[in-house]
Amino acid sequence: MAFPYAWPPVQVANRIASEDKSQAQLELSRLEENIEAAAVELTPEDLRQLDSAGSKITVHGARSRKI
Repeated sequence: MAFPYAWPPVQVANRIASEDKSQAQLELSRLEENIEAAAVELTPEDLRQLDSAGSKITVHGARSRKI
């Protein structure tokens, strides 16, 4: 993260804190989605359809770790 040199240190600290809070809120919302997804029940037919659809997709490259 780059900041203009003219920014007072307090403004820099406030911006970093704000971005950290936004990141924490994003991570919390993703955790909540994952918890809700754990309640989903798939039938054997659902699993067959997912397997069939997934087998038709060619995956390229690696997953990015950056959110």
